[in-house]
Amino acid sequence: MTQQLVLEGPLPLWLGILLALALFGLSVWLGRRDFSHTGRSKWIPIFVLFRLVALGALLWMLLGPTQVRSLSGRVTKSIAILVDHSASMKLVDPVDESGNNLRWLASIDQQERALVDIDHELGRLGVSFAQLNQLSRSGSSTVDASETESQIEQILATLSSSSERLQETANALPAELTQQASSLGDMADQLDQLVNESASAETIATDPDKLGELASRSESILRNLTNLSDRIAAALEKAPDSSARSDLEQGSSRSRRDKVRTFLQEANKDWLMALKDQATVNQYSFGDQILPISQPSETAADDQASSSSTDLAAALQQIALDAADKPLEAAIILTDGGHNQGDDPTSIAGHLPDIPLILVPIGNTKMPRDVILHHTLAPRAVYQNDLVVVESMITAYRCEGEKVRVELLADGAVVDEQTLSIQREIFDSRVQLKWKANDLGRHQFQVRTLPLTEEKSIENNQNDLAVHVMEDKIRVLIADNMPRWEFRYLINLFDRDERIEYEQLIFEPRHDSRGRTVRPPAFPYDYDQWMKYRIVILGDVMPNQLTLEHQQLLRRYVTEYGGNLILIAGREGMPDAFANQPLERLLPVEASDRPISTREGFHLNVTPEGAHTMPIQLESTSVSSEALWRDMSRRLPIYSLSDYSQLKPTGHSLLAATRPSEGAVSRGGSPLSFLSWHYVGRGRVVYLAAPISYQLRYLKGDRYHHRFWGQMLRWAIARDLAEGSRTVRLATDKTRYEAGEAIRVTSSLYRLDGRVFSGAAPVVSVSQGDQTLSQIQLAENPARPGTYEGNLSGVPEGKVKLSLGGDPIPALLAAERYDGDITTTIHVDPNGALEFRHPLCNLPLLNQVARSGNGVVLPPTAVASAIGELDMEPELLESTRRKPLWNQWKFLWLFVGCLSLEWIGRKLIGLV
Repeated sequence: MTQQLVLEGPLPLWLGILLALALFGLSVWLGRRDFSHTGRSKWIPIFVLFRLVALGALLWMLLGPTQVRSLSGRVTKSIAILVDHSASMKLVDPVDESGNNLRWLASIDQQERALVDIDHELGRLGVSFAQLNQLSRSGSSTVDASETESQIEQILATLSSSSERLQETANALPAELTQQASSLGDMADQLDQLVNESASAETIATDPDKLGELASRSESILRNLTNLSDRIAAALEKAPDSSARSDLEQGSSRSRRDKVRTFLQEANKDWLMALKDQATVNQYSFGDQILPISQPSETAADDQASSSSTDLAAALQQIALDAADKPLEAAIILTDGGHNQGDDPTSIAGHLPDIPLILVPIGNTKMPRDVILHHTLAPRAVYQNDLVVVESMITAYRCEGEKVRVELLADGAVVDEQTLSIQREIFDSRVQLKWKANDLGRHQFQVRTLPLTEEKSIENNQNDLAVHVMEDKIRVLIADNMPRWEFRYLINLFDRDERIEYEQLIFEPRHDSRGRTVRPPAFPYDYDQWMKYRIVILGDVMPNQLTLEHQQLLRRYVTEYGGNLILIAGREGMPDAFANQPLERLLPVEASDRPISTREGFHLNVTPEGAHTMPIQLESTSVSSEALWRDMSRRLPIYSLSDYSQLKPTGHSLLAATRPSEGAVSRGGSPLSFLSWHYVGRGRVVYLAAPISYQLRYLKGDRYHHRFWGQMLRWAIARDLAEGSRTVRLATDKTRYEAGEAIRVTSSLYRLDGRVFSGAAPVVSVSQGDQTLSQIQLAENPARPGTYEGNLSGVPEGKVKLSLGGDPIPALLAAERYDGDITTTIHVDPNGALEFRHPLCNLPLLNQVARSGNGVVLPPTAVASAIGELDMEPELLESTRRKPLWNQWKFLWLFVGCLSLEWIGRKLIGLV
């Protein structure tokens, strides 16, 4: 630190000295003159002193003395290395003749010198392009011109030297790569031509157009060189010599994570060690979260430490955080690109234009020969004699010209089959298989493809599912105050559906066709009468029609019997008129904090839960179903949304209601719900916040309206479709789980007369094969008497059987003369199954990330040379602090005060 005093006022020092001498002489002369006039010697020196002090303060301010402190220091630069640690990094990539395995082997042992030399130049050119791109984006207005000129000179020198080295490498390529050698020589000539045709560095630095042209031509050459390098690597991997073949086969047996770990270990002995001597190296592993690592061996943690998903956007956000801490020269990301969680990484990369991103892909880019069966869908529940349609997707790789047979098995027997002709190298097709639901009960299905020869895996050739066949008649009670449109269309629908038996209650008008007054209908006053119905649908009824007594019976019907209640809001009574009554407490929603304005209509958006729930799926895919609901409500916005549309904590929203100005619902859901539900005791209550489902008819007749209500009725009663008997039932929340995921088990116990059985102690046993693995006791849910729940953990992978026992299961089964066991089967997939659905390296995504930011995609053999092109010398930072010593009020007051005192004194003695 240095400190000095400088004068920054309008007067130079020499002029200030001359002015001070002149004013001093003038003050003394004026004092002698005053003395000769008055003869009072004791006051005159005091006046002269006041005058000199005032003039001195004035001169001090005019000279502007300032204290200047200069600070200088060196700031260490840094790079960030982020290593993918997701479950897909455990995959082993066989040799697929893409060059992937050969490159990772060459990055460690430096064999295949020709390929390594090409990739070294690829790394140097990649960083040079990133630097040109950064200069082109920043513009000359924000970058020092001399510094820009120096960088461009260095880049042109790199291009020139790369041209020479590529020409030497082209001459050294083996004879079998004559065509590639010729193309590589052309690349060298293009680089040489680019350097010769470029203007001087000084001209380019001051001309944005020439800088942009240089960046564009460099990018084109880099892209062509990357493609050529990939072809050379593929050719060398396809036909390695005998000495390299054994090394390649041995290297291809290692997982992606092991390859990255060894790569970093070797780098720590070479270029990374040298880099750490002059810069800071921050290392992280990322999957579903970011974790710092201190040693390269930490990147090879055990399987339990693997992340079940990959969040590439979080890795890019960590780069931004590092850049905010200290200068970040580059970030290296080693990944297979399997992004499947979090934000869009391309948008995050777009906010990092000043940080060169070096993306190092790992993993095969060619899918091995395989047939994959996926996205198998079927209704969970159907009516007896329905035609069950099971849909599945078939994806085949490298099986063109062959045929694959797809079979549907019901309870172990083949019931339908199709044969598909595979016409392309990458083939996708949807297949539909059918089965007539003749027999009641739960049926196990398998969809499978017969394996082809030399398939990579047959484990992905089969999907399991279950379908419950219900009784062919469902009794429904539907009531409304008046025959609204919603009521009329529902009645028409039920009239045409032979599987539904219904009774209707219409309270208005009270006259028949001849004008005579008729006795109004009434809800049942007998609990046994309510129990006749599987579903009760209430429209805009009034409290004088659904009395407190009826509401108590209805609540008992839902909570104790397990009845299903569907409520449709209206303008007159439902549900506002039932505030503080038993019916209100059944609702899955509550009144909104503020009255909902009907001036602006609402749009409907499918929530994340609704996207996978039966009533909402009106089309073959969830995407097309979401579009259907969205388009319907935009053509006919909802202006009658009830104030009761705020979800309770127990509520589930399937369709959210949003203002047009609010846009689509966020993935977290909307605070206002149009279609919601929740459990109340043993039963389910569904609520529609406006009577507008009939508007689905305006699209294609009654197709969607019929499908919506048909699936709504199936879904409403489908929760009872658990494994078991009349009195004992066992169910899990899903049929497939990932290893380590909690398994929710539920059991329902009833007496023979239908009443719930409380106070039991059921036990669930977990077994695999003939071995019993564990047991847990279920606990009764206080809010749902007769329902017992528990969580299973630590269940092994594979097919697992759950059996229900304990007190009083044997007695209940004996009372109904049921001689079987109460069991259900689940499947536990390996941890990170999401990671293994797309095992290839997602090279297109990595290229998009590179283009969105300031990045390049480089092979591992190019990383060292790329880092070598960076200027990692510490930055010299100088800061200057200036503290003015003249701009203080005391100097102004001193000047004014001294002159004022002199004037007052002169006035008193008669000199003024």
